[in-house]
Amino acid sequence: SPLSGLTNLTTLDLSYNQLTDISVLSGLTNLTELYLHSNQLTDISTIVGIMPQLKVLMLFDNPITSLQPLLPVLQNGKLLHYVKDFDDVFKKRYVERLEGIFWGNNPFQTPPLEVVEQGREAVLRYFERKQYGAKELLLYEAKIVLVGEGGVGKTSLNCKLRDCKAKLPPSNARTRGIDVATYSFNYNGNEYTSYIWDFGGQDIYYSLHRFFLTNNAVYIVMARSRDNDHKFDYWLPNIRLFAGEDNPIVAVYNLFKGFQNSPFSIDEYKKNFNLSPRLFSINLSKINDDSVLRDLVTELHHRISQLSHINKPIWDNWLEVRNHLNSLVKKSVFEISHDKFADICRQYDVKEAEITDLGRYLHNLGVLLWYHDKPLLKNMVVLQPTWVTKAIYRLIDDKRIAKNNGHFSPIDTDRLWKGEEYANRKDELLLLAVQFKLCYEQRDLPNHYIIPARLSANMPPIAEAWNDKEGIYIEYRYEFMPHGLVNQLTAVQHKHLDNDSHAWSKGVVLHHLRTVAKVCVKEDTIRRTISVSVAPSKEATSLMAIIMDSMDDLHRDFQGIAVSIVIPCSCTKCKGMDYRKATVFDYDKLRQWYKEDSRKQVTCNESNTTFMAYELLECIGQGISSKETERRKMAI
Repeated sequence: SPLSGLTNLTTLDLSYNQLTDISVLSGLTNLTELYLHSNQLTDISTIVGIMPQLKVLMLFDNPITSLQPLLPVLQNGKLLHYVKDFDDVFKKRYVERLEGIFWGNNPFQTPPLEVVEQGREAVLRYFERKQYGAKELLLYEAKIVLVGEGGVGKTSLNCKLRDCKAKLPPSNARTRGIDVATYSFNYNGNEYTSYIWDFGGQDIYYSLHRFFLTNNAVYIVMARSRDNDHKFDYWLPNIRLFAGEDNPIVAVYNLFKGFQNSPFSIDEYKKNFNLSPRLFSINLSKINDDSVLRDLVTELHHRISQLSHINKPIWDNWLEVRNHLNSLVKKSVFEISHDKFADICRQYDVKEAEITDLGRYLHNLGVLLWYHDKPLLKNMVVLQPTWVTKAIYRLIDDKRIAKNNGHFSPIDTDRLWKGEEYANRKDELLLLAVQFKLCYEQRDLPNHYIIPARLSANMPPIAEAWNDKEGIYIEYRYEFMPHGLVNQLTAVQHKHLDNDSHAWSKGVVLHHLRTVAKVCVKEDTIRRTISVSVAPSKEATSLMAIIMDSMDDLHRDFQGIAVSIVIPCSCTKCKGMDYRKATVFDYDKLRQWYKEDSRKQVTCNESNTTFMAYELLECIGQGISSKETERRKMAI
């Protein structure tokens, strides 16, 4: 091999080469950096022999199923770093200067992906258990999620999936919030338990989808023949944003009372989404029309059997803990403290160091909810996720709260969360709602809260009078805009509300606590944009940096969100135009150009005026050199 003689080589990049064999690297013992990402590698045993000097190993985007070959180097202290995309690689390697093994988009089975996600220590504990002969069993549980507009027949399909002869619910029946039903079946000799999550399709529920559209699930997207708009353009991107792009999706077309409005095809959607090849057109109102239903059930069973966590082993005593938690749910115990969870783990000889591993594993599978990384929530383990979802939906869906423009008090929570099910748990539920960015405490009224999604749609006078042409302005443009982003921003930054009336359902005006700086943020769902306009002041750029940081944090909750930031040209001609017609500059491109050439210039298409790239960045508080300094000036 041409490489065999390069024994003093320290850095080698073999990415993007479709490699399946790297045995030729065995003699390169002086390597310190090895880039093998985006290949077809499955066997990485050769790497162990060249690891003594290796500080950086890029393995992401390879079909590697086992970390067993790397166990010796992990035992010697090499760290594991998960990267979700190339921006993440750049940040962790070149900004944070991390060293170790970088992985991502690898279908690990040994250990299971849920263990690898927890890092090096969890991986070492897994192999230690395996070494001492711990037994592994299989978990055949899955989640089916029904989504679609209100009234398309989701509840009817839910009934039919569990019993093809079941009577349909009344035509005026609507799912209020969410219903979850258990559906058991045998497939290829294995007994499966699945949970069908039936979501209400009304608009007010859209802001809650991000909590319950999860990975490791099969999705059914429904449309109805009598409707002109099936909203697949909303539901399919939502599933991908919240759950990732690997979850299988089955499309069902309800021939409402046999009515066929117009030919309907999913061919275009199959190009971009993980859709089953067939569109299942079914007349749910026709009791004897069960041939398509049988085909649909067969497809669902197959798709569930192919989910990544099915057939993955789980330690026998972990499964015993899982069964113990199930028995508590059957006794209507829906939430316990983490201390209680730990005690249960100890009953089944789960080691102290593995208690966290097990909690995170079950959370990742959707079996329970445990927000270990949130200090205010980490002592709360929710054994029945629907216990939380139903409570939150009651709050969002309540007519009195809606009539009161989203304002609620302890009187309302006592009314909505009553009975033994929620006894002595109202504070925890409210804390969850706040942490989920669904509501915030009123400025001058303790224990009184506001749900921004339920605020009036009318702009307050301060927003009506706002002049975007003054101060500094940017615009977020989305390929697909998640519902309620500005509501979340309002909840996060509510302490900067000068008056509670300055927020409405599509925007907010914030006044920084320590300065005179003010910002108006508005959402335009038709244009799929969010505008950020900061009024003129000495601290305007600092406030813009704070808002952009908050938006960055919100965007991290979505997988692969496609958003660009544009900065309008500041020439006299563009200043006098509508921003939608003015020349705009892409923020990311400006930063890229500046890094490549600090004297890079850009030109306005309207006036031919020339600007330095860094000038446009500096004017919104995002200069390469000054960004962190500006942020520190007004740290919140």
